[in-house]
Amino acid sequence: NRQKLLSSPVAWWNGWIGMLGNRVGSKNSYDIIAEMMALKDLFSKDNSIQWTASHAGSHDIESPTNSYEVKSTIKKSETNVTISSRFQLDSEKPLELWFYRMEESEQGFSINDMKNELVKCGYSESTLEAQLQSKGFILGNSIRERKYIVLERRKYTIDESFPRIVESSFKNDVYPKNIIKILYTIDLEGLDYTI
Repeated sequence: NRQKLLSSPVAWWNGWIGMLGNRVGSKNSYDIIAEMMALKDLFSKDNSIQWTASHAGSHDIESPTNSYEVKSTIKKSETNVTISSRFQLDSEKPLELWFYRMEESEQGFSINDMKNELVKCGYSESTLEAQLQSKGFILGNSIRERKYIVLERRKYTIDESFPRIVESSFKNDVYPKNIIKILYTIDLEGLDYTI
């Protein structure tokens, strides 16, 4: 038991939490990993790209010319995405939705792995660390070592044919009075995308 504790203290701690009847609640890291993967792809081509999700921007990633929203799932067969803001699929710039299907795997990437990849591309380490901390992923937290692989990645262009709720969806192109939040789910199945 002592050797198990020394070699894997997190597993030992999680076992005790379960035995004591405490509810185990943890954040998902795969959605942050997906955002960081998209950020790396974009930043490696254009270093003006910014990860705006960390400070509650309307979209996850912004460039001077485009906006990007990143959604992810670990469900094998569903392609549903939840839109949690009335501005999430609305932009004056061209907007894309990047959808990642992921699976936990030791062959994958963790938050810390993606942090190292981004720093290699020239992204500021101090900025990135501050962004991760603002999202609750504190340095040293074991969740930052949980690894995921990408099973599928899709890119959708958000245009007039894409199903969404925006201001122009309503009478006179104005949101109804006193509507302050819109939350809805889109099934991406059957919509045009590129891989």
